[in-house]
Amino acid sequence: PGHPEPSRPGVSHPGPRSDAQKRHAQANAVTSLLDAPVGTVEAGTLPEDVRHALGSDTASVRLSGETVEKQQHHHPDLTEEDYRALPEVLGRPDVVARQSDTHILLFRKLKAIYRAVIKRTRDGGENYLVSFHRTRPHAVQQALAKAEILRGAIDDLTDAGE
Repeated sequence: PGHPEPSRPGVSHPGPRSDAQKRHAQANAVTSLLDAPVGTVEAGTLPEDVRHALGSDTASVRLSGETVEKQQHHHPDLTEEDYRALPEVLGRPDVVARQSDTHILLFRKLKAIYRAVIKRTRDGGENYLVSFHRTRPHAVQQALAKAEILRGAIDDLTDAGE
């Protein structure tokens, strides 16, 4: 007693999912929260080095309905396609920087440069997405000037000539 059961009768446990399948399921969960911003969903999974740098016990990143509502107010330009990129941004960042003991900045270049801010709870038991938006190279430079870069460099986000 006191230990979680590995499986319960009547509960389906499909085999291990690939990272791509997991990111797809997370993207679906994120977009479902856009329509009904209530509760929390798993928005992504941090790489092990990022989890460790954040000082967290878990790699899972939660997104709350409250944050979605804040996002929709502050970043109304973000589309469903942008939000579907969130698991990719969280799971495969090009640049990682420490903003504080409890906050990490992640940047990923896809069709746009995305910036995500992750915070861990004080006890390290959970991670939450605080902010997510598209950004530009100049804004990335400004953000990184105030942070400790743990992985990558601004050049990883820009094309020659930008």
